[in-house]
Amino acid sequence: PDTRIFPLLVPFGLIFWARSAPSTVAMRPAQGTLLIAMGLGLEFFGILADAWTLARLALPMTAMGMAMRLGRPSPRLLVLLFFLVPIPTSIVQLTTPTLESFYASAMVKLFGSGLGLDITSSGPLLLSHGDALELTAQDGGWDTAIVLIEGLWSLSLFRAWRLWRVSALAGGALLAVPAIQILAVAIASILLMAGLVDSASNWMRWGFHLALVAAALILFRHWRPGKPLDQSTT
Repeated sequence: PDTRIFPLLVPFGLIFWARSAPSTVAMRPAQGTLLIAMGLGLEFFGILADAWTLARLALPMTAMGMAMRLGRPSPRLLVLLFFLVPIPTSIVQLTTPTLESFYASAMVKLFGSGLGLDITSSGPLLLSHGDALELTAQDGGWDTAIVLIEGLWSLSLFRAWRLWRVSALAGGALLAVPAIQILAVAIASILLMAGLVDSASNWMRWGFHLALVAAALILFRHWRPGKPLDQSTT
C-alpha cells in the first residue's frame, strides 16, 4: 500500500504530547487485558491470512489495552496510532480512475475552456505543451481525508472537545475533501503548464499533504489547551 503521507501524521501526536500535561485515567485492567488478547489474536490471524492491514491494526489495539491497564496515557491519545495504518490498496482503488479523471476534466474546463490555456486531459492524464502528469488512485482524496480527520482528532485532544463535536467536524471535513483536492490538482496543473513537470508530480505525491500538515501545526500554535477531559469522555 501507498504510505507516502503517514510519516507526516506523526507531528500531530508529538505536538499534542509536548504541549499538554500528562494524562491519566482510571485503570481498567480487565478491559485492557481483553483488548490486548484481541489485538494478539488479530495479529496472528492477519499474518496467517496474509491480511496485513488487520495485522497492523492489532498494534494500536494492544497499545490501547496496555494504556487501560496502566491508566496512562489516555486511550484517546493512542487513537492517533490507528491513523498510521495505511489504507488498503483495494479500498483506495475503488474510485480509480473515475475520481482522478473527474479532477483532470475539471482542470480542462477551468484552465482550458475557461481561460484558454494549453491543457487537455485523457482519463487521469493531464497534458500540456507535450508534458504529462498522471493522477493516481492516491490522488483521489483518500489520503487527504486521513490527514484532515487526524488533524481534527489531534485538535480535539488539545482543546478537550467532546466526541460528538469531533464527529460533526469530521463529517464536515469529509465533505470538504473534493474541493480541497481540486485545489491541489489546480496547483499541480499550473506547475505542469509552466513546464515544471517534476514539481507538479512532487506536489501531488507529498508536497500537498505536507502543506496541510504544516498549516495545521501553525494553527495549533494559536490555540491554548482546553480543560482536561473527565474520565467519562476518555
